[in-house]
Amino acid sequence: MLTWLARGLTIAVALASSLAGGASAQTLPISESEATVPGSLAQIAATARAAAIVVRATDTELEQAMPDVLALFGVRRPQELGAGVVVDPRGYALTSARLVLLGDELDVLTADGTAVKAAVVGLDRRTDVALLKLAPGPKPFPYLPLGDSQGLRAGDWVIAVGVPHGLATTVAAGIVTATPSPAGTVPLGRFLQTDAVSGLTAGAPLVNTRGEVVGLGTGHGGDAVAYALPSSTVRKIYLELLETGRVSRPWLGVTTQTLTADLARLLGAPDTAGVLVTDALPDGPSASVLRSGDIVLEVGGSPVTSRLQLDQAVEASRPGRSVTVAFRREGRRMSGSIALGEEPDTSQVSAPLVHADRLLGIEVSPITPSMGAVAAEVDNSGPAAAAGIEPGDVIREVDRRPIRSILDFEAAVRDLTPGAPVLLLVQRGDIAVYVAVTARAAESPPAPTRAPPPRPGDVDDVGSR
Repeated sequence: MLTWLARGLTIAVALASSLAGGASAQTLPISESEATVPGSLAQIAATARAAAIVVRATDTELEQAMPDVLALFGVRRPQELGAGVVVDPRGYALTSARLVLLGDELDVLTADGTAVKAAVVGLDRRTDVALLKLAPGPKPFPYLPLGDSQGLRAGDWVIAVGVPHGLATTVAAGIVTATPSPAGTVPLGRFLQTDAVSGLTAGAPLVNTRGEVVGLGTGHGGDAVAYALPSSTVRKIYLELLETGRVSRPWLGVTTQTLTADLARLLGAPDTAGVLVTDALPDGPSASVLRSGDIVLEVGGSPVTSRLQLDQAVEASRPGRSVTVAFRREGRRMSGSIALGEEPDTSQVSAPLVHADRLLGIEVSPITPSMGAVAAEVDNSGPAAAAGIEPGDVIREVDRRPIRSILDFEAAVRDLTPGAPVLLLVQRGDIAVYVAVTARAAESPPAPTRAPPPRPGDVDDVGSR
């Protein structure tokens, strides 16, 4: 193996010291093992490729709805291609949650080109991780174990096996260019960074020189850098999905924004330390302690100077556990104990909302997390559309019951009867009007909708926790 790097650095540092005239200056010793440049990564690449998979997510609904249009453009089957990796010889594989959300039918190609059906065990939209179970074959699947990303350093060698531009199991080699920052203020600071860009597509494994998965590709990056979710996070998600099929997170029940100097001055704060609460959800864990305008300073004894640090402080606990929250209100420092709840699954629609969609042909969403109800989608062939309701209309009453929140709307439509008339008061701009809607005689399945794909980090100044 080569040791020229160690010698070169030692000579360079010694030369710099002598030129500077620093007799007491010391060289920076580098061990021979650290200075060694791998002669070849072929064996590691072969091992990684054997465990890598190509995930094909097919949109059969689009295929059935638009066969002529797809044929016109020469598209046989609308598919999304992505990467993944088998992490258990029984056929458990990790991939991107976006692929699962974008297609209703999943196929997997293994390294030898074999097509295998895959079932979705569970997915986590926030981290963009999905767990698949491959249909069993005649022998165990080649796999890569999950490694320890916390031991990585900037400069360590890694390889990625992805599907860039549809080219299956493409290998890219590079180094770790940055490791996650435990107290970072930028959302992307919680990811691994690497220059192995071309191979690190969504769901692609990032592999160390011991053949262990130390990261999972996000599919986000630029010409010189790509981002991977570190295996320390992937492992937690994997184990929860394997055990329960879902991920349970602690929840504070507030929406927040960054505290600027102007806002701090107007709120009577001496500086910009902390996170500004814009809303404490009325049915959330913090409703009796926090309110709009409060500035969160600490959670569980951990200082909070950014929304990312607030997330990290909450995630360090678990649902049901009480934490002490220090905050500033009208210039005074205060504190209170909050029993953390479990974060709601926003990808699931409540039964009353589904009931209203099927009978009235209307999908309703909250205007804010704690206020109002608005028609988000209207079925063009449904009763609501026939009565003149349009997307964006604010629903103020249902059968003379005031609607101040999405919970009020759910309570009002819970007992809707097929074929019965419903009186709605809707607001469109400056105009309010009563509308009579006759529910369908029988429930009709709502039009399928897909949640928006997750992102590796929200760079906006406003968010919820």
